[in-house]
Amino acid sequence: MTKWTCFGSKDGVFVLLHENQVRAVVVHESHAGLTARGVKVGDAEDVLKHRYPEKPETHTFGLKNSEREASLFPAPNIRVYSSSAPPKGGNVPQWGMVFRYETLGIGFEVVENKVTSITLFPPKEQ
Repeated sequence: MTKWTCFGSKDGVFVLLHENQVRAVVVHESHAGLTARGVKVGDAEDVLKHRYPEKPETHTFGLKNSEREASLFPAPNIRVYSSSAPPKGGNVPQWGMVFRYETLGIGFEVVENKVTSITLFPPKEQ
């Protein structure tokens, strides 16, 4: 049996380990860091699409806990999402979109045309 572990911090950075090896790093909050192509949390979806013109694998996800059917890094029994709780209030977004670039080893969550999360993971070999 393999062991998955997830460590998180108060500032929105999470590390997913599989058998004591880092398998993904997830950033949820705005940090000074950028991806190699200059995308950061908070950027517009158009910026993401311009800087990552490759065709991504995409999925939509609901923002209510009971509808969280897609994640940035699907590991057995572990789901890592951009928001820690469903949205509250009247006119709040109900869904978002995941953009996964398997061969690059990077994924993004976008809600209301803004990048809300970035995940780094081992790239798939072509």
